[in-house]
Amino acid sequence: MREGGCAEWADNLVVVTGRFPVEEVNKCVGSMTYAGIFYKRLIAGEIEELPLFVVTSEESSERPSC
Repeated sequence: MREGGCAEWADNLVVVTGRFPVEEVNKCVGSMTYAGIFYKRLIAGEIEELPLFVVTSEESSERPSC
């Protein structure tokens, strides 16, 4: 963005990574204004990142042990 002459936009760009509820991600994709709301809620602790994976007792008993 900087090389393209948009240094101010580049300075204001925020990147958020992680696993978040699908409903929240869909709202970001479906509405141009929701990304800002999402970010404010994330910073305030109202939205929590999801764990990488969840193993249930059924799944753990089905997995072969090494």
